[in-house]
Amino acid sequence: MSRTDELIAGYLDDSLTDQQAVELQQWLHSDPANLKRFTTAMVRDEQLRAAVASTESLSAAERYHAVQTKTQERTLRKHSILKLTVATSLVIVIAWFGMFRPHNGSLTFAETDGLVSLRDDSATVHRLNPGETFASGSLIVEGDGTQAKFSYSDGSVLWLSGGTELTLTGGQGKTLRLQAGMLRADVPPQPVDRPLTIRTSNAQATAFGTSFALIAAKQETRLVVNEGAVNFQRLSDAQTLTVNANEQVCVGQDDTEPVRAESTPNVSATWNVKSKAEGNATLVGQWNDQENLVATPESVFLAVTGTNEIHYRAGTRNCYPGLVTLNENSVVRIRYRLEKPVNLGLFISTHLPSWEFSGNFRVYIETPKLPADNDGWRTATVPIRSLIPMKEIPFQPGCVVSTLFATSFASDVGLEIAEFEVRVAASQHD
Repeated sequence: MSRTDELIAGYLDDSLTDQQAVELQQWLHSDPANLKRFTTAMVRDEQLRAAVASTESLSAAERYHAVQTKTQERTLRKHSILKLTVATSLVIVIAWFGMFRPHNGSLTFAETDGLVSLRDDSATVHRLNPGETFASGSLIVEGDGTQAKFSYSDGSVLWLSGGTELTLTGGQGKTLRLQAGMLRADVPPQPVDRPLTIRTSNAQATAFGTSFALIAAKQETRLVVNEGAVNFQRLSDAQTLTVNANEQVCVGQDDTEPVRAESTPNVSATWNVKSKAEGNATLVGQWNDQENLVATPESVFLAVTGTNEIHYRAGTRNCYPGLVTLNENSVVRIRYRLEKPVNLGLFISTHLPSWEFSGNFRVYIETPKLPADNDGWRTATVPIRSLIPMKEIPFQPGCVVSTLFATSFASDVGLEIAEFEVRVAASQHD
């Protein structure tokens, strides 16, 4: 059996791996004759299935009517069954020639730890509840470190991070537009004519069976592939390439250089807030004249009460490539001062290198227990192991921090940070 025959047989048996699905799709697009050969194989397979079904139906009919004494009546009934079977087979064959298998383009909201809204075609916005299914509209996910999970009926799963807006274009296919934010997708093998397609302001990603992350921010699009392969196109000039596992590609709004994929980088084990204040990072807070980071108000959705509250925060967000890689000996060090000695909170959101969500963590710093110097500055060093999981997801060494900030919660006490860093402790007591 040739390699092509193996791929077609795997498709018929629904046993293709993600990589094999991509290989089959590439073969189909390489020559019009290949599509004809593939279609013929589909038709023959359906005819064979129909023939088997017909044989079983006719045999059952003969056994059932064996007790009948009227041969003519039995013959007429057999012909009726045969006619129905042939008609059904014809419908299946026509469907295969059209290359359109039934496919549901509706998305189902599975779960979240934040606030998820849907803006419909009439611009009406309403909060979504788990279990709701929809085929059009714009999804809006709110909250730092939040994740919202959605699924298609074929097993495709999407995770949207807080700050993401995703639009469904409607229809039966899986065609989406990522307006802003970050999307992670696990996609089983797709029909060759109906892949998952996601468009941003300047690029398009097409997936036939893969796992990847797509980030749309600041007029640029970044694709990171974890498994399989994704077809990527820059819209400004239609340059296209295949991005494979452990590769990434990034295009800006005004790029003119050839589009190239590169290896996914590793994230450093050390970090400080000033080194990540530019590039892909988003600053939480603002710099003052002394180059200290001052907390600013942000609206926070409280899942417990279902309400919004203003909190005062200072830190950084960086969905890609992330702020810092954590290990068992990582520590967070913060030098800060407040107008009132209230307790301070630290919040960390993490994901695995594969972009799978790996937990949110927090810890309370008891300010009154930390001595202040003459200028009111206090220093706290917090081991990563002392952070408390906000869900039942334990700390996993090797995870990557995407959000890190300090907060005085709803109290505006002039939180000001002079130093904020993550590093590897030299000893257990560091």
